[in-house]
Amino acid sequence: MNVSIGKSLPWILGSVAMLAVVGAILAGVLLSAGSSQATTAVPQDIFTGTVPTTDPVDASLAPASPEFATVIENEGGNPTAPEQVTVIPTNVEICYTDTQTGVEECKSPEDTALLEDWNPVRTQHTFTVKVTQANGAAAANVPVELILNRFGEAVGDIVSITGGAKVDNTFGNVTTNRNGEADFVITSTRAGDTDVTAYVPGISDADDHKVFAVKHWVDMDVHFPGNATNPAGQAHEMVVLVFQPTAGTSGEDENGYPIPVTALEGVTVDWSITDNEPAATLDSMSMPTNASGQSVVTLNQVSPSVGDNTVNFQVKDEAGRVMFEGSLVKTWIAQEIHVTKTGTAAIGLLANAQYTITITNGGTAPATGLTLTDIVPPGMKYVSASPEPTTAPTEDSGGTITWTLADLAADGGSTDITVTLQGVEVGTHTNSVTATSGDSEASDSAATSVTPGTFAVSKECQDQVLINIEFDCSITVTNNSDSGALTGVTLTDNPGSDMVFKSSNPDVTDTDNPTWNLGTMMPGASHTVTITMQAPTTGNKTNTASVVSDEGVTGSDDDTIEFIEQGPAIHFQIVDNPGRIAIGENTTLTATVVNQDTEIGLTDVVMTVTLPDQLTFVSASGGGSAVGQIVTFNLGDIATGATVTRTVTAQANARGQVQTNGLVDASQLTEPFPAFQFTTIVGN
Repeated sequence: MNVSIGKSLPWILGSVAMLAVVGAILAGVLLSAGSSQATTAVPQDIFTGTVPTTDPVDASLAPASPEFATVIENEGGNPTAPEQVTVIPTNVEICYTDTQTGVEECKSPEDTALLEDWNPVRTQHTFTVKVTQANGAAAANVPVELILNRFGEAVGDIVSITGGAKVDNTFGNVTTNRNGEADFVITSTRAGDTDVTAYVPGISDADDHKVFAVKHWVDMDVHFPGNATNPAGQAHEMVVLVFQPTAGTSGEDENGYPIPVTALEGVTVDWSITDNEPAATLDSMSMPTNASGQSVVTLNQVSPSVGDNTVNFQVKDEAGRVMFEGSLVKTWIAQEIHVTKTGTAAIGLLANAQYTITITNGGTAPATGLTLTDIVPPGMKYVSASPEPTTAPTEDSGGTITWTLADLAADGGSTDITVTLQGVEVGTHTNSVTATSGDSEASDSAATSVTPGTFAVSKECQDQVLINIEFDCSITVTNNSDSGALTGVTLTDNPGSDMVFKSSNPDVTDTDNPTWNLGTMMPGASHTVTITMQAPTTGNKTNTASVVSDEGVTGSDDDTIEFIEQGPAIHFQIVDNPGRIAIGENTTLTATVVNQDTEIGLTDVVMTVTLPDQLTFVSASGGGSAVGQIVTFNLGDIATGATVTRTVTAQANARGQVQTNGLVDASQLTEPFPAFQFTTIVGN
């Protein structure tokens, strides 16, 4: 049952004089007649009874009487008889509690307005009579007479009296309980008014011993909307249903509202907002019920916000009197997304950075439809993520990663996402992420510095070289970083006008500006290039090798070479040269090569002996080999002051004076040196 705080009726206010007369008649005639029918004698103005001197722990609502008296022990611990006390009632109130709001309203004799309320027919209504003494203490065990006044179209019956007795459906008596209270319940099967009088004979003042109430019974019932929770910013529809209860209902609809047989159309329902923080509006402040008996009003927020609004509604009759009223609390809830992103602050070029994204819902509503978007900046490349994203970029740099995530619980639900990106360009790159759920959105970012590797360049050549003699230099390029790579590495060697580039390993196509593309060099990687050059003039000459990467990282090294005109001092000795031989005889030619230079050692020394046609090669010592008439000796290196000797044996095959020539070549010589000449006479 829905109960409300009612207002006094205008016709009652206009009949105060008549009620006073009726009250006097009732006090002098009806009440005394009722008293004569009571099962207990009515006390005089002062009531003397047996009541406990101390309240029991459980303040029972049962009437106080001698059997409920508290037993008091004396100083010796022996029980004493219940103490007789004098109770003088002086004040009386009649009260009821609104079942909808839980608020109690009371009226006393001096109140000009009656205690007034509306109830649907065939429901029950409980009144409480409260009696107190002059000091405000409860007046227990005090007789009270309860009368439903019958006149005109009056309706209503007493259903029950707690702790008392009905004489008939319109009269009964009861004594107050330990709390000085007495409850009774009334009902009515028909629409109309019930006038209620509570009379306390023990109160001597005739102006104070009666209190009155009016219960208006209407063939109308109301179903109020209950408290509700909605997402912030979402419109909320509220329905008050007004119907005729005596016609009955045919079940409930999907929202739990009764389905009335007879709905009441055109009933005024006023709506209002008690607290308006957060700000909200009603699309109507007064909405009559429609043909379905419904007053439908929509509550809208001015802007989406969390919090509570109290909405009040009053159902009025045709005269504008409030018949039913109530309120509901509308709670607005919302997601409140927070996101943090942390990651590796610095990495080397082509190294990976790890990021952790934490999404938290600090709101009062679950975070549904949660999405996450990660913007990969140019200079970074997507590698992987956990959980797997919905979409991921495939390009070599930049792009967008997205996730569709599970719902997060309200009040602290959270989830973590990890992302791995590779730094593909040098610089500081900011990676931004945005989480969205409904109207709630949050962003964060993390910056990562990408640094390239560093070059170490080493160029090694001979310290001293003869002019016009080819020589080799080696160039070694190393990325000596422990983290950053180098990309698009290019090595250039510039011989300049003082030296001539001859060849290299690996080869190059442009010998005027020899350049080698070394590609990407990861940390610790190394490349070596060998070049062959020649100098046409003497002097100290510096050759420089330089390297550069796409990131603008550079490195270089050089080497200074001394170029000299003359070769080392070489001496050749003819050890054995027989002057005359006969045809068919063998001759042995012996030559010694001496390096008389005190500073320069000979390297890659080769001696060749060319035999004339009149001599046929037979053998050679020290690994010499003949191809046709030319005998070659690879003598290797000859240190300063060292001597190397080799022999050639040949057979004479024709007469004549013949000449055998010898040449010596070495890396330090500008051209082969004519070492010796053997002359031999072949006779009979």
